[in-house]
Amino acid sequence: MLIGFLLALSSSQVSASGISSLELLESSVDADFDSCIEFEVKGACEWIKCSLFGCSFDTTTIVQHYTPDVVVSVYDVIGNSPYSETDFLTRPISSLMGSESAGGEHGFGNKPSHVVARHVDIYGSYASIGLTSVLSNLPLGLSCQPGSFPLEPYFVSSFNPFVWYTGFIDSLMNMDQLLSNREVNERADGDQGSLISFAPSWGNIFPRTGMVVSQDHYRASAVFAARAMDILLNGNNYGHYKVSLEGRKDDYYMPSEKFEEWSSYEGRFQMVYPKYEDTCHILGDKSIKTAGLDGWGDRRSSNGDYAWQYWRRYKCCKKPGGYSMLFKVEW
Repeated sequence: MLIGFLLALSSSQVSASGISSLELLESSVDADFDSCIEFEVKGACEWIKCSLFGCSFDTTTIVQHYTPDVVVSVYDVIGNSPYSETDFLTRPISSLMGSESAGGEHGFGNKPSHVVARHVDIYGSYASIGLTSVLSNLPLGLSCQPGSFPLEPYFVSSFNPFVWYTGFIDSLMNMDQLLSNREVNERADGDQGSLISFAPSWGNIFPRTGMVVSQDHYRASAVFAARAMDILLNGNNYGHYKVSLEGRKDDYYMPSEKFEEWSSYEGRFQMVYPKYEDTCHILGDKSIKTAGLDGWGDRRSSNGDYAWQYWRRYKCCKKPGGYSMLFKVEW
């Protein structure tokens, strides 16, 4: 694992304009229990262990909760991520890959085209460690182990320069998805929408590139974050370099293995930069809009960079040592 190497090289100095690992660790303590963690007892597992002297049985509880697996950083200049402790790895490898900054709002000649371009990194979050500690102090003391490791890179767009910056391969290999209505827009949580939608669209999920036509870098960055999580969790990743978030393998360990931009059931986002939120939601959730010209002004950064934690759904029950699963009961 890269975790030991990453921890050894991680810088202790954090930019005042970004988010630090210590702040992420603290975020797991004050995260909203209902909208972020949502801990539930979902059933029981029955286990059996047999020997020459007979069989013994044990019962453990099935629990479900959400874990802040990763930090999704969306930013303009390589080596200047809002999660600055990841820059030491992103910067040199991106340079070796021949990647240069493709961020900013681009135009043609003297006419702006409103094309916003950004890089996206997905790194393991320290908050997952903090959450395990929080849940261990609850009455049941149960939690599912996270599938991520802090500061481990799971997707870095500049490691995929041709695929992320052109979209050619993604468009060619996923032509059916180009015709889908998958998009980030203003909606209620769980509203999947239809082919004809009157909700303000922020951008399509496909093609999953680092460019989108938009007049607002906040909305554009939300689209980039959704695209990167879709690459990481939903497959169809021809040409994309990524590291799987599989986690451990056990008799009953079920982390979510899909991404849904329209629902918080499989996972939800928590903004950590430029505004720190203690609640979790889907991107574009219209219930969190505030009073103002467009309702998103309090989340718009001054430098065009953003960061979210992605909380993934986990369901598991603890396996007693030496036992095999007999059956499970869920509700």
